[in-house]
Amino acid sequence: RKGKGYAPAEADPIKWHGPGPFDPASGTIFKEKSSGPTYSQVFGQWLCDMAERDPRIIGITPAMREGSGLVEFSKRFPDRYFDVAIAEQHAVTFAAGLAAEGLKP
Repeated sequence: RKGKGYAPAEADPIKWHGPGPFDPASGTIFKEKSSGPTYSQVFGQWLCDMAERDPRIIGITPAMREGSGLVEFSKRFPDRYFDVAIAEQHAVTFAAGLAAEGLKP
């Protein structure tokens, strides 16, 4: 299991999924100074904006809701959000089926 043996990662696997540089002794994650939103934040907001206008838009993620910027989408559109677990191949097949029926995954 990813993070096994490192107590902070075991306690909060989402936070520690891809933390970047950190101090192993203290568990402090070094944050880079950003001048704006992340790509994931921009994508998540854009998807929510588009979903407001088009009820055919569907959000699909393979167990990466946080990393994909889909937290807000999952809360605002729970009936149009699908987490297919760690199965990227299923996400693609599922999206193809939805698209074949006129939806926009």
